[in-house]
Order: sequence, then C-alpha cells, then structure tokens
Amino acid sequence: MLCFVMSTTAGSTPPAEATWRELIEEARLSLKSQQEARWIAEDVVASSSREINLDAVPDSSQRGRFFEFVASRVRGDPLQLVLGHWSFRSLDLLVDRRALIPRPETEVLVEVALEELSELQHVSSFPLVVDLGTGSGAVACALVAENGSVHVFATDRSEDALALAELNRKRLPESAARRIEFRRGDWFDALDADLERHVSLVVSNPPYIARAEWQDLEQTVRDFDPEPALVAGETGTEAIDAILGGAGRWLDSSGAVVLEIAPPQAAGVRAMARRHGARHVELRRDLTGRDRVLVARW
Repeated sequence: MLCFVMSTTAGSTPPAEATWRELIEEARLSLKSQQEARWIAEDVVASSSREINLDAVPDSSQRGRFFEFVASRVRGDPLQLVLGHWSFRSLDLLVDRRALIPRPETEVLVEVALEELSELQHVSSFPLVVDLGTGSGAVACALVAENGSVHVFATDRSEDALALAELNRKRLPESAARRIEFRRGDWFDALDADLERHVSLVVSNPPYIARAEWQDLEQTVRDFDPEPALVAGETGTEAIDAILGGAGRWLDSSGAVVLEIAPPQAAGVRAMARRHGARHVELRRDLTGRDRVLVARW
C-alpha cells in the first residue's frame, strides 16, 4: 500500500474517505511510532472535540494539518515544536524555538523546589521565589500553579524567551498568573535591590553544558534549542558558579537554592556551593537515579 504520508509530502492528495484509524496507521509507518501518530491526530482533533473517533473521516482542514505535522516530524522537527505546545507537570505550555523545550528532568527540579517551599512556609507564609533563566516560564508557572502562596520573580536575559514566558503566564488562572513578575537581565542583575535578603528560594535550570560538548549533542537539540540556554562556557559550570556566588546576597536567613545540574558535575558543584558559603548542601536524584538537583542552604 502506498504510504499516505509519503504521498502527501510528494504533493498527492490523501484519499478523502480515509478514517483516522487508517491515517494513523499509515503515519506510523513513516514515524515509526504509533504513539506519536496518535498524539498528532489527537492534537488536530482537540480544536473541535475532546476525544478522537478513530472511525470518523476527518474533514479536509484536519487532514491537511495532520499531514503537515507528520511531514514536519519526518523531517526531524521535535514533536513538541511540531505541536507547538507540550505538557509540563499539570500545565500545557506553549513551546517554540525562542526557549529550551522543557524536559522531564526539570519537572524533578520543580518537585524539589516545592518540597523546599513546603519547609520554608513554616517560616514565611508568603515565600518569595526567584527563578533565574526562566526561558519558557515552565518552572515559574508550575510553582505558582501548585503553590497558592508563592510569588515568583522570573528573570531571563533573552527578550524573546520572556515574550514566550509571558504567553504561558497568561494561560494560567488569574489567581496564579498575577503571582509571577518577569524581569529582563543576567541572573541576579535583573532584580531590584530592595529584594536583597528577602528571597526565600532561588530556583534555576541554568546552562550546564561545556562548549566542547555542544557538537556531541543530538542534532535535534543543536538545531532547535537555543545554544545560550544550554552552553554555560568552557567548563559548563560558569552559570552555576554565578548563581551560587550571588545567592548569599539575596537569600533571607532561612533561604535555599535549588539548581538543576548535569550528573557528572555533582561532586564539583557540591564543593562549589560550600566554597560560596552554603552551610548545608545535598543532592537529589532524577527518575533514572542520577544526581540531578542541587539543594544548598545558607
């Protein structure tokens, strides 16, 4: 049977009578993934209904979007960018090339940050959080969505990333959205001086890849994620060092820093936090059992 996807990318019109079940099966042959074909179909249908009827025949608009998305995916575009949105914890975030596509590891970062906030709220009922390098706003949006008291100042030096983050903030309920404020600037430089010694938690998924490692990354990462969001410098720990070095100035007396790191950096960044004055340092593991999140308290 001639693959519908290949026919479409070559310019042919897919059979008008084909059902979703048939289209998904044909797309599976090109995508080599039944799940991705189903996700794309469900995303196309989601604009008009909540569930896909596999025996229904899509209209011409739906069919056109389906094959457009499949063709993009076959070309190598990340599925998240093909769809234009992706789930992150309880949220559905807009994603595009202006910021790093949120990863499952960063969901672990949020989980650890929420645990720290739970402890800190014994001291402060309305904790103040700084999300450094917010990118798409994933971390900031998740924190205010899952903690009803926290207020987040989210910073980024990229105007484009902040524009995307603002779109994601607007997708939140108003009660959560109003508890995020964005600031443009490099790390702590984006903050107003009157926040010094008033920050309960600093959280960040900073760049932590060394420049020499960039070419070794998967092509889909190199081609679609912003390099500044991934590459910190020659060692890969430059951003982590800047955050840990500046934290003591901004944290209150019970404050903490929660950072996503690369597992091989664990011992080095633990020692780095100690050198910058952290009195308590620990590492938390990701879902694969690797050291992924640094927690440091001053």
